[in-house]
Amino acid sequence: MSSSNILIVVGMHRSGTSLTSQWLNAIGLDLGDRLLGVDIGNNKGHFEDLDFIEFHDAVMARVGIGFGGLSNLKPFELNDYEIERLQSIINFKSNLRKQWGWKDPRTCLFLKHYRNLIPNAKYFIVLRNYENVINSLVKRDISVRKKELKLSQRSPSSRKVHELLYLNEKKYYQKSNQYAEVYCQYLEYILDHVKHMDEKNYIIVDIDNPNVKMSEFLNSNNFNIEMVEFDEVFDKNQVSSINANIINLINPNVISKIKTIENEIYAFQK
Repeated sequence: MSSSNILIVVGMHRSGTSLTSQWLNAIGLDLGDRLLGVDIGNNKGHFEDLDFIEFHDAVMARVGIGFGGLSNLKPFELNDYEIERLQSIINFKSNLRKQWGWKDPRTCLFLKHYRNLIPNAKYFIVLRNYENVINSLVKRDISVRKKELKLSQRSPSSRKVHELLYLNEKKYYQKSNQYAEVYCQYLEYILDHVKHMDEKNYIIVDIDNPNVKMSEFLNSNNFNIEMVEFDEVFDKNQVSSINANIINLINPNVISKIKTIENEIYAFQK
């Protein structure tokens, strides 16, 4: 069992985990020496530890989970080599630092394994309104495609790019239901996790309405942090506007299931 204070940031892609980790970085929590840099959709950085990203990628590739953990999700077990590799990553970081943490949305898929390997870890469980999550995923896809179109044009014309993008935008929004189903699966992993956790070891963060309890939670668990208000790192310009039609593209049964699981998770909140 690690003697370090370890905080794991858990949440679906585009649910506010990067914003939360940006704040954790600002208050002095070490989130890794090799971090994933700035990219489309995260112009201030992802704050994701490449040691864990590379480990998650390798396991997902072996078991056949889709790239990014956004398709073909399935239960899996770690083999002996993977357990030893993951334990060595944890031990190495714990030997270097008294308090540290990491964030990678795919951590949700590995929660039962982390629960076994680091039973004393603490968790920030980050939730966001499902419409915002799904809309943000689609908007990121469109932004990536827009960049690809610009790069593919020898003399890029903004009008030409707009025309090509308009023709394909409907296709991207048709992925809304797929993303909703994936979000539902991530929520199921999170719900199962909190059911197995002592309530003193996690806090549920509603990123749409963050509160001071995050600092209180860290202080109560003996994390040595600086006092920085969450609003100081929150940039409203980074929040995507919602496509009003997105809810019509999602199966009502999936929406109902998401809301039910979200309510069950929030019921565990202190």
